[in-house]
Amino acid sequence: MNLSEAEGSNLYRAWVCCLFNWLRDACKISQERLPHKGSSDRRAITFDAVRR
Repeated sequence: MNLSEAEGSNLYRAWVCCLFNWLRDACKISQERLPHKGSSDRRAITFDAVRR
């Protein structure tokens, strides 16, 4: 089975979008659990910079 360029990039974009949403939800849940919101925000910012 051979995917065309458009199909491949759409599949990849959908996968990345799904992964990003999952990561964002995980970060949100961990932030709610942590009492120190400032430190978790700083960690989220550095994690975001590393991911890019």
